[in-house]
Amino acid sequence: ERECGKTTLLDLLAALVFRARTSGGMTAAALFRIIDKEAPTLLLDELDTVFRGAASKTDGAEAIRQVLNNGFKRGVPVTR
Repeated sequence: ERECGKTTLLDLLAALVFRARTSGGMTAAALFRIIDKEAPTLLLDELDTVFRGAASKTDGAEAIRQVLNNGFKRGVPVTR
């Protein structure tokens, strides 16, 4: 729902959680490196815009989806 405070909530959560990192405009490679190096709490805002219309695997959306799907558990590899 538009204008319901989702981004404001993420701003508040960023002040409360351990190693907060927002993901705006990040490539899959950068996301992978940050997860590996910092082990942050990812705050994903407007993620639907990344995946909207992402039918092609050549765009960055599929790569980001793979990092997020395989990276939620320690020790699960993501090949790059």
